[in-house]
Amino acid sequence: MRDGGASPATVNRDVAYLRNMMNIAVDWGYLRVNPLSRIKMIREDNEKMWCLSYEEEVRLQEIN
Repeated sequence: MRDGGASPATVNRDVAYLRNMMNIAVDWGYLRVNPLSRIKMIREDNEKMWCLSYEEEVRLQEIN
């Protein structure tokens, strides 16, 4: 999923959903153990990157 361009938050949400489904399968007796119980979540970097607009760049150059 991650190679397909999905964000870490999307991958984590999907893993959590699948892990929950496996827990239900364990509760209902279809599985003895949850095969996803030891899967670690991906670190999410929630910082947003921003860029100067053309106008901001021009203003910055005028200051210098």
